[in-house]
Amino acid sequence: MLDTYLKNHNTTRYQLSKASGITASTLQRWSEMPLDKLPVRALRVAGELVGCDAWEVLKEMQSYDA
Repeated sequence: MLDTYLKNHNTTRYQLSKASGITASTLQRWSEMPLDKLPVRALRVAGELVGCDAWEVLKEMQSYDA
């Protein structure tokens, strides 16, 4: 789910790792989690990278399941 979001915003886990300081292994774990298990921190840092807030990230990711 996280990878889909990043791809839709023309960015990568690598860029997210560099911008946030979160390790690649943590991002790998997050990318394998379902949305209901994803930590809020993941939503927040993804949003910061693309210029929106965690709520907007959550709403967009929810639309992937629809």
